[in-house]
Amino acid sequence: MTRLLSLGVDWLTTTMSGSVYGELRWNIERISAQLQRVGDLVKEQDLYGYKGQAVGQLFVGTREDGTVMVRVSGGLANELYPSILKRDVKVTRIDLQFTSQFGDYDGGWGEFVFDETKLARSQKTKKTPGHPRYLDGNGEGDTVWFGHRSSERCGRVYDKDRQSKDSAFENCWRYEVEYKGDLAVEVGKKLAESFESDRTIKQILAYEFERWEAPLPFVLSDRTTPVKSIRPTTDLDRMFKWVEKQVLPTITRLRDNGYGEALDQMLKEE
Repeated sequence: MTRLLSLGVDWLTTTMSGSVYGELRWNIERISAQLQRVGDLVKEQDLYGYKGQAVGQLFVGTREDGTVMVRVSGGLANELYPSILKRDVKVTRIDLQFTSQFGDYDGGWGEFVFDETKLARSQKTKKTPGHPRYLDGNGEGDTVWFGHRSSERCGRVYDKDRQSKDSAFENCWRYEVEYKGDLAVEVGKKLAESFESDRTIKQILAYEFERWEAPLPFVLSDRTTPVKSIRPTTDLDRMFKWVEKQVLPTITRLRDNGYGEALDQMLKEE
């Protein structure tokens, strides 16, 4: 017998203004204090120019211009995402997951998923997105990847039992999709606008693994919700998206490391 053990958001990275963070500050500082009381250590971190502190599954950092990054993972992400997404934030990464618990441990489930995916794809006349790759964990838990980690969307099916070594995930396999960039914004918007977020998450995950031709351990949803980014329609649109994704992060990093005046002078000269 196989059952749905858990479902939700497993990772959330957002950026926001200082005033928006002010609306979340009390709750986040309360959670940080709780994590410290149970033994999580405070670590100073600098992520992409955001300087702050990490405690367990939580990171909060501020950039020189006052923009705040909040990153949460695991159960904490699932707890906090409703209150974060309903505010004026920019989602830069969001992961959705469902975890299936089998009656007995099935170490071969990953290999089965990979073989069935390859078979289904071989019978298609059109190319299927999300090229599958099988990684043997050598006893530490196997993983099937769909797509590339560097893309805006990738998925994985992995042995949560062996990977976590946590008795709470005994006999479990996890299905997970990671979104970045425009797709992360789109998923965040869908969840923020949803009246039944669990159902929306089921429909999104069902859509992704269906389009990848990956078998599920049970019917997750009888409906699917597509996740599609708006593609640039003109050369100027495409140029703007390239600047936004490739150039802007580099400029931000240069400014954060003391090159602001030189960059301003360079733009004036142009």
